[in-house]
Amino acid sequence: MAPEMLQLAHEQGVPVTILSAGIGNIIEYILKGYDALFLDNATIVSNVMQFDADTERLVSFRGPQIHCLTKKSALTDYIVHDQRRKERHNVICLGDLIADVDFIDSVPELHTSIAIGFLADSPESSPEVKALLEHYLDYYDIVVTGDGSMDVVLAVLQAVAGGSNSNSQ
Repeated sequence: MAPEMLQLAHEQGVPVTILSAGIGNIIEYILKGYDALFLDNATIVSNVMQFDADTERLVSFRGPQIHCLTKKSALTDYIVHDQRRKERHNVICLGDLIADVDFIDSVPELHTSIAIGFLADSPESSPEVKALLEHYLDYYDIVVTGDGSMDVVLAVLQAVAGGSNSNSQ
């Protein structure tokens, strides 16, 4: 469902920002594997590996390192350096950590947001996971549990796209 979600976002002119403390080169490689679904509306804010042109060996990472403690500041820096990004006021936030919801605060003059959390375990698996689900529900509007798909994200995006002008931000 991720390819369908990215395709619909592209068709509707909805910008997609992928914020990750992982390696951006790998994220880009995976997206390009979906038949060129690395579309012009998708941007990766992540750690980027730099390679030596002659040896093709990793020599460094570009820019400051992004990790769980710096993701919010990395997103804020990304937003403030482009006027078009500062003018976006609506967000669908996807995350797998409770702290990911805090990224919504990086959007200046936020009008509307929907936060969708992914909890990898099923609440039936243990009392601890059931308690964690309750905690996630305190922060996220929607929580997908277990090995959940992107179906709910696609449904939200379809509902929003169906009821709005494709050029709205």
